[in-house]
Amino acid sequence: MRRLTGLVTCLILALLPLTTCRGDTVTVAAASSLNYALPDLVRAFEDETGHRLRISYSSSGNLTRQIIQGAPFEILLAADEEHPRRLLERGWASALAPYARGSLCLFLRDDPQLRSCGQGLSCLDGLLREGRLERLALANPDHAPYGVAARQLLRRSGLWEGLQGRLAIAQNALQAAQYVISGAARAGIIPAALGNDPALRGRGRCLPLPEAGESALLHVAALRHDAGDAARRLFEWLRAPAAQAILARHGFLPPGPGR
Repeated sequence: MRRLTGLVTCLILALLPLTTCRGDTVTVAAASSLNYALPDLVRAFEDETGHRLRISYSSSGNLTRQIIQGAPFEILLAADEEHPRRLLERGWASALAPYARGSLCLFLRDDPQLRSCGQGLSCLDGLLREGRLERLALANPDHAPYGVAARQLLRRSGLWEGLQGRLAIAQNALQAAQYVISGAARAGIIPAALGNDPALRGRGRCLPLPEAGESALLHVAALRHDAGDAARRLFEWLRAPAAQAILARHGFLPPGPGR
């Protein structure tokens, strides 16, 4: 009996490190504006905790709809506050937490005809008046927060009506940037975090746009009500100094004082 007990104990001790090292896998729904920042966040979190993250990218609106329809995401990393709050109000989420702020930029394709046009909205206005801009890319304002913010900014500046018929509507913010890189549009209004990322340097330039109203976008995480312990750890870790430093390096702003 003593020998059998010792054998069982050895087996348990042999298996325990494997279980601990393996960790759990967290399913994450992420806004496409995080496309360049999230891989660094994933590496840091996995190295620190031993857990694994499985990421799906899309617009915040599309991801919210998928969760409501039963997609098994444990955390939504949205590019706004509206969609996470919708999950909370409908009982799909148990907690919300802001983790970053984003802003808009005018991303211009590397084109000699676009190199001298001023700054920000004055540049866009000049390009339109001079007929140098045939297409402007932006994320779909029906479900993409950066598209909503772009439309609001263009309306407030009086440029929205003049752009009708010239808009290249993308499914999400990353696709809007890709439209510019590919030449489908010569300019786009995209997240500054994408336009300033090293992955796009040399492909175009990113002119800051005014931070006002929804153009300074609060990014909020939603924790699903039945999320596991690993997902809850990620939810808390996103506001830790290590995660905030990575987000800052990729052009995101902190969520703000008192949040």
